[in-house]
Amino acid sequence: MEQAFKKFTGDRRVQQWAAILLLVLVFLCFFLFLYAQFRQATIQALSEVSRDFVDWVNTVSDAAGENIRTSAMQMFYTSSVRTLRTDRNLSVSSRTVGLRDLGTFVSSSDFLDSVMVYNGAMNMIFTSEGNYPSAPPEQFHDSDAVQLLTHPEQYPYLSPIQRTVGGRRCYSFLFFEANGDTPSALLLNVNGNWYETHLLGISAGQGHIIANSSGEPIVSTDENLLAQLQASWPALKEQLIAQPDSGQLLPPLLSSQPCWMYYRLTPSGWYYFKCLDFNDISPALARVRDVLLLSFGLAGSLIVAVLIYLAVRVYLPFLHIRRALQQAGEIPEDLPGQVSELMASQRRQEDARVLQRLRDEGKLPPDTVLPAVILLCEERDPSRLQSLLEPVCSEPRIASDEGGTVCLISSCTKENRFRLLALLRQENIPACAGFSCFTVEELCHSQAELEELRRMRFLYPNQPVLEQEQLALCNSVSGFQAKMAVSLVGALRSAQLETARNEWESILKAIQKDRYADFCFAIRYLCRQLAGLQKELGASPTVSADSILDGLRSLETLTSYIDDQLCSIAQLATARQKERLARLCNRVWEQIRAHYAEEAFSAQQIAATFDVNAAYLNRQFRQSAGISISDALHQIRIEQACRLLRQTGEPAELIAQKVGYSNIKYFFVIFKKLTGSTPRQYREAAES
Repeated sequence: MEQAFKKFTGDRRVQQWAAILLLVLVFLCFFLFLYAQFRQATIQALSEVSRDFVDWVNTVSDAAGENIRTSAMQMFYTSSVRTLRTDRNLSVSSRTVGLRDLGTFVSSSDFLDSVMVYNGAMNMIFTSEGNYPSAPPEQFHDSDAVQLLTHPEQYPYLSPIQRTVGGRRCYSFLFFEANGDTPSALLLNVNGNWYETHLLGISAGQGHIIANSSGEPIVSTDENLLAQLQASWPALKEQLIAQPDSGQLLPPLLSSQPCWMYYRLTPSGWYYFKCLDFNDISPALARVRDVLLLSFGLAGSLIVAVLIYLAVRVYLPFLHIRRALQQAGEIPEDLPGQVSELMASQRRQEDARVLQRLRDEGKLPPDTVLPAVILLCEERDPSRLQSLLEPVCSEPRIASDEGGTVCLISSCTKENRFRLLALLRQENIPACAGFSCFTVEELCHSQAELEELRRMRFLYPNQPVLEQEQLALCNSVSGFQAKMAVSLVGALRSAQLETARNEWESILKAIQKDRYADFCFAIRYLCRQLAGLQKELGASPTVSADSILDGLRSLETLTSYIDDQLCSIAQLATARQKERLARLCNRVWEQIRAHYAEEAFSAQQIAATFDVNAAYLNRQFRQSAGISISDALHQIRIEQACRLLRQTGEPAELIAQKVGYSNIKYFFVIFKKLTGSTPRQYREAAES
């Protein structure tokens, strides 16, 4: 072999080919060096253009920010709006005036869709929207606005937040005082089209686009521009990390990609991009690039020709040597097994590639015979699965995935599919089987539905083999309604654990036949409500939908998790309720002790002082103290009468008047009822 190699390298034709290849590479390297010098000169010229671009974007951004800031401050500090957002005891007239002024601000503005005000003292959100009423946060129609208004410190101040309200796209700006005595906030919902076309200074034909730091477009004037941004985003992302505030990105060497200039807007953190065609920036440099590309193409063709020549001159002799060794018996005994294992490994890799292309690109393997069936199995050993499937199908394509294995079975009619399902059940192999599909579109749809069915396996714990037909039995529209979660949370807030459990059973029954996405939405929505209630009750939220849905294997696990959370929250609500009742009871006792001597003082007067219903107050007091408010008033009055009888010689009639009784006979009746004796008997017993 060493002599053969020396003979090969000493061949004159090989030496000529190598010399030509070396000269081509040297020429291309020199040409590439010249191109790099031209490119550096272009960068210096582009820096001047970039500075002008930054100044222009700063002007537009500052003007937009000033418009929003002026409108927000004018509304926030207007007398009627300030009363609306800070007054603890807001009168009807003040509320009417405040809402009227909010409506006036919106109607007189050419860019505002609506304005929302949060009064933390009253826990109330007021809105200028005519279609929706003002309401407490838990009843307000716009849940995203509730999150923004009640937790303003978690969001950027006066920074655009893109939202959809009532089917219309808008940008919300949050205005609040960080150190205010009363929690309050103002939310301006600016019309999306107006904001993009006026405040951001976007106009068609300028090659501008605004995107966030993840490359997701916010505003664009051209669909082609979006595609160019996505294509250039990996390189742009690295440039943004290196120079986050502003800069420019030139295309790679020999590339026809466009040039980008960018600037970061404050306080939103969005990026303002401008696309420039490299041919327009430097036409001469573009021509040099085209020549280089052509040269590299020719050089590549030459290199391929050389490689083919070398393969013919080098590989074939080695192939002959290997055959000679096989004939001489010098090959290891296990070579056939090693070759078979290698071929099987290559087969699995090829199967994985074609199945991935079927899933991602919808391209069917050329040797697939329709009808075909997709099979998702939890068996992770492809070799064992292939041996199990041999009786019903020949050479299925099998590839491993995160959930087990994916099988594509060709020429699988309904009869063969029936035999396949019977075999899987007989071997007790957990699997999801699709329809017999006659088109590639049906196969792609079947695979997507089977992946959903595999995620729903926890709903069918006693069925090892799930069929695609089972998805047809699912609800086309989810049985879940938000009011179900609201009822459950309301029961927990009132510490009614059994009622909450019944509501959870109703929710579970309603969603048990839902599609997977609807099922997960209901569980996530319920968990968010429970977490919010935990926070409301002063505890750290522990409810997390992701923690239970990820890898969920049985419905019992989910039910047990939710029940544990319900018990925990009910205990918190019970403690909070007892604490609230104790505070209310103490306030009632304070009122009685302060006003017992007043003849007209009664439970109704206490209820009026607390601005609550008298029957409700009496019911709450009895639940905490064990007696009614009237009995408590009589008790305090008689205790004071007893004290005066012991400490003074005043007649009983005068004492009765001092403790709030104008009717002496009624005083005697109550006194004897509570003490068991008349006032005279009580005084005589106290003096003896």
